[in-house]
Amino acid sequence: DGTGFGRGVESGLTQLKSSLGTAVRRAGEGSDSDFVAGIGTGLEDSARRTQLSRAGTATPFKTFDQAREGGIGDTLSYIGEIAGQSGPQMAAGLGAAGLATLAVPAAPVTAALTASAAALFPLFYGSNIQSQESEIAAGNLSEIDNTKALQAAALQSTLNSIADKLLIGPLFNPAKKIFTRVAQGAGQGTLSEVPTEIGQQVLERWQAGKSLDNPEALAEYREVGIAAGILGSGIGGTTSVFKGPSLDEATNTSVGEGEISSEVDDGGAIDSDVSGEGAPKPKTASGIGTYSTEGLK
Repeated sequence: DGTGFGRGVESGLTQLKSSLGTAVRRAGEGSDSDFVAGIGTGLEDSARRTQLSRAGTATPFKTFDQAREGGIGDTLSYIGEIAGQSGPQMAAGLGAAGLATLAVPAAPVTAALTASAAALFPLFYGSNIQSQESEIAAGNLSEIDNTKALQAAALQSTLNSIADKLLIGPLFNPAKKIFTRVAQGAGQGTLSEVPTEIGQQVLERWQAGKSLDNPEALAEYREVGIAAGILGSGIGGTTSVFKGPSLDEATNTSVGEGEISSEVDDGGAIDSDVSGEGAPKPKTASGIGTYSTEGLK
């Protein structure tokens, strides 16, 4: 059955394939292209076969409370599961952001956020459609609301791209001492991930016509929030370790009084001392992702 992390990665990849397949299928249906719709259906069927092949044999995913009751081993397995489960989607967003940054060096932040959101948009859209289809099957929804699914996906992907930028941004910025930056990174990771993941869950329920404040919804928000807090603080603290030394510490640009002198000997010696008060001061240099609840049920 493998490790918790391995199970999480497999679950994340399967969900990614399924969501992408649904998005492609809907695009094909909307454009009356049986070929495109067939590609999407094929991806969905492949993901479904994987899920069925693991049913009854794989270790079921635990909630945070179940893992906590099981002791340290189950808790570590739980952390591995949520990390692995979020990995494929995070990789898709960050990969797109990285390529966009290289392609548009003049506006790296805008390019990264736009590319990340664009890459994640079909995944959220497909997941939203699946949520609506489940509600239709349960008799709680009469038909697919494509507009709501699109609106929610646009907001979800934008939130995710911003949160991922905040989460890994420390990798590219100068920093303070290691313990300080680890603590700051962990805090920033938690503050960026928890609201983002809960917000995405709220949007998914909203577009599917589900209650936003019943016990089931509150339990989902709690579970997603806990997972986001654990993973966000872990990633935020870890990426902060790799920040370089503080520019203020690494660069000493002070000019002492009388340290700059020039001598010109052209028929006679001319000496001039430039005091710290008269010397120009150098400028100080400045430095510039969803946990699927399917895997947790």
